[in-house]
Amino acid sequence: MVNDIHLPTAASHAKPVILKGDTLHEAGL
Repeated sequence: MVNDIHLPTAASHAKPVILKGDTLHEAGL
């Protein structure tokens, strides 16, 4: 049960980081 809750949380945290990375990359271009 804890793992089920923890995995989606990790994915939610990972997505914003990737989105920010893409935004910074576009800004760099």
